[in-house]
Amino acid sequence: MQQAINKNDRIAEIRANIEFHRLLYSYSRNTFLQKTTDSSWLSFRISFLSSRNEDVTLVDKS
Repeated sequence: MQQAINKNDRIAEIRANIEFHRLLYSYSRNTFLQKTTDSSWLSFRISFLSSRNEDVTLVDKS
């Protein structure tokens, strides 16, 4: 994730964030939690993709 931040690659940042959290949720072995968070990530991805062409800052590096 740090490499993506250093490169200012927001898409790679999001992918790394999602994969990190999915790994954490998988350790819970709670299928409800996994399905719920997968749905949330999907909504987040759709929102991000729809706003990609706008000047939107997703990460405040300060």
